[in-house]
Amino acid sequence: GRSAGPRSSARPTSTFEKLLPLALAGDPEVQNFLGFMFFYGEGVARDFDEAHRWFHEAAEQGNVNAQLNLGLFHGASLPGVPAAYQGLEEAAMWLRRAAEAGAERAAEEDTPIRMGELDIGEKVYATFCSGCHGVNGVAAYPGAPSFARGERLGKSDHDLTHSVTDGKNSMPPWGATLSKELLESSLAYIRATYSNADTARVGPMAPRPHTDASERASGARTYRTYCAGCHGFNGVAYYVNSPSFAFGDRLEKSDQELRTSIAKGKGIMPSWEMMLSGAQIDGTVAFIRTLNLAYRRGIGSEMGKPPPLHFRFRPLGETGDEWLGADPFGAPPPGPR
Repeated sequence: GRSAGPRSSARPTSTFEKLLPLALAGDPEVQNFLGFMFFYGEGVARDFDEAHRWFHEAAEQGNVNAQLNLGLFHGASLPGVPAAYQGLEEAAMWLRRAAEAGAERAAEEDTPIRMGELDIGEKVYATFCSGCHGVNGVAAYPGAPSFARGERLGKSDHDLTHSVTDGKNSMPPWGATLSKELLESSLAYIRATYSNADTARVGPMAPRPHTDASERASGARTYRTYCAGCHGFNGVAYYVNSPSFAFGDRLEKSDQELRTSIAKGKGIMPSWEMMLSGAQIDGTVAFIRTLNLAYRRGIGSEMGKPPPLHFRFRPLGETGDEWLGADPFGAPPPGPR
């Protein structure tokens, strides 16, 4: 059934309550974001039925990110998704619709490059290939090529496409399930990711790097200890007045403006300059930039998890017993009732 609306109050007290009216009014980007929230259980109680419902509403309106998310959701590659939702034909249909939308956009913009081809290929790989060939390109089964080690990548595109279409050895044929465009996208992704070890990414759906990997890793640790209690471990803010970086809030600001906000404080956020070094703040800003990328790349991204010790504040002006938890750091707001 449809989720209950916001609790009766003068104003929303959570990110979910703030966004729900926009989603109910038909905003597809907000609908996709609510699906993301429910899939990860951030800012709301985790609910795969609600995640599917919001992804579906956005995808039916042509939201490509939601279509890609549905492709993954209906595939068999994501842990926890109920088996009743898994169906490779359904997954292929949504991935195909996303690919067609990318081709239409390319035609409208008069460019020969299909928009998002590698992103679509990434989802195809995660849904149909990673179970045998590994999420990081290291095969999970004997006899399956490990693309991360360059196996089979010396073959021509024609040979690889033929193997996928008609099957090879223990690999089943995918020609009846995947369209020519989806096959080409998956091959383009495999080539781009694994043909050059110096540019290969960690694996499907990993955020594309924007800075030095060690700085980004350090920033992730700082963010999860000091920032995520309010802004969310996947960038979905618990509190209504805190920016949700996954949704792109505040990311139009320059790095210097973000550094200043963290160091000096802004609005209800305290100053951190007495607790964090300049290098820690720089790394935090670099990591914050990856949260919107991870959201846009879809639900296959690894879920951020709380460390053993982290800070969570109850912002000034927020009231209500439902915001208080049994642990010393508080608790996220409840899901829909």
